[in-house]
Amino acid sequence: MSVRNNLASIDSFLAVKRKCAFSASRSTVLLGSATPQIITYDELNANKGKDFDISTGVFLAEIPGIYFFSFNLRSYDDRYIGVTLMKNDETMVAITTDASDRKVVQSQSIMLQVEIGDKIWLQLGPHPEFGIYSNSFNYVTFNGFLLYPNFIK
Repeated sequence: MSVRNNLASIDSFLAVKRKCAFSASRSTVLLGSATPQIITYDELNANKGKDFDISTGVFLAEIPGIYFFSFNLRSYDDRYIGVTLMKNDETMVAITTDASDRKVVQSQSIMLQVEIGDKIWLQLGPHPEFGIYSNSFNYVTFNGFLLYPNFIK
């Protein structure tokens, strides 16, 4: 195979290679209830690949690979934080805090192997004493991006 053919193959591969990155933020309070609640967002800071749905709060993978996810939360005064990062109804990581009158800010991150069709979201646990606080400073954020695609297993 000639160098020209090799370069054409590389160009063809790069032309179809998709990118994926999102960053969403929430500017309102979310208080706990008797059932788990998926955290939704009101601002989309980035959505390369358009795999994140701001209204449902769910990332739906269209590219298999290794992804990095991170999230930041601020406690609501005198309430607990109990938030999990979910992948297809399975808890991957969590943030928990005790109730406090202090403003507690927590962050968490994880790298995950993700397949086409996998769903990733943040979920406030099922308890009326849970709560997360945000305002126009966007203390609640959720971010994710593709590190390494793997189309071949």
